[in-house]
Amino acid sequence: MTMPSPAPAPSAPAARPKKRPRFGLVVFVGVFYVFGREGLEWIAQSRFGAAGVAAVLLGGLFLYLAAALIFRSVMRAKAKAAGDLEFTPAGIQTQVAQAGFTPAFLEDGSLLGSSVLVVNQRSKLIEVKTEFVIFRSDGMPLANVVQFDMPKWQLVARVITKADQFLRYRFAITASDGSHIGYLERPPKFFLSTVKFWDAQNRSVGVLKQDNFWGKKTFTITDGTGQPIGRMVAEGLSAWDVRIFFGQQEVAHLYKNWEGWMRNFLTAADRYVMRIHQPLPPEYQQLVIMCALTVDLALKQDSRGAN
Repeated sequence: MTMPSPAPAPSAPAARPKKRPRFGLVVFVGVFYVFGREGLEWIAQSRFGAAGVAAVLLGGLFLYLAAALIFRSVMRAKAKAAGDLEFTPAGIQTQVAQAGFTPAFLEDGSLLGSSVLVVNQRSKLIEVKTEFVIFRSDGMPLANVVQFDMPKWQLVARVITKADQFLRYRFAITASDGSHIGYLERPPKFFLSTVKFWDAQNRSVGVLKQDNFWGKKTFTITDGTGQPIGRMVAEGLSAWDVRIFFGQQEVAHLYKNWEGWMRNFLTAADRYVMRIHQPLPPEYQQLVIMCALTVDLALKQDSRGAN
């Protein structure tokens, strides 16, 4: 497959009104939370023994549930006022504005003909099945990505443990009109993730394989025949900005919106805006869209706070 001619370089992101805390601040809050809890447990154990530790754990659980209930009430009130379950066109447009992205080419309004796409994970306090929605820049939904093929024991394990992060994830991708687009699968993993994608005819479109565990994350992108065609590179340790290359040419930029402190610590829902810099063949466009989901499935779902 021949790549289209290079597009003009994307505009410099210096003017982007980033509304995200510094990565160091997020790390500090996460470390303070973990060690603060352990410190309270140590003090309680030294003075009251096992009963003190149990009291601290029960108190922490009570505070978490109270915060979760307040958070859910606020989200429901906002949704009711906006007339939508969770996402509104105005909210989607705000995300795009925060990213500072504008279309790079004339769009046709379809999933495979859009330059700016928004990928949002639905917020769930107790997440049993992960769901994403893909939007146009004007807020109109284009596709739904829903997890499926989970045995009952895995559903239970997901609620009460974190062991499911090492198991297989499978997602069905459907257009907003209900037509089938393809499947996405992340096989069982321990340290490094691999994500595979098939189209509506069950033909392999490509594979993304994580290259490293430490440092700035990189992925190798291969096409349906297994030939390496590009890479996905995180700009920093937080992987909040990710760039996608085919050969030496940057074809897309993925920007992670900041969800807010409450949403970040109470849910695993992440939100992204992607700018595709030039028209791409359908197979490459599908691969680029898969990259947005891969970042979340490979790096974000397994841990919160720092990411």
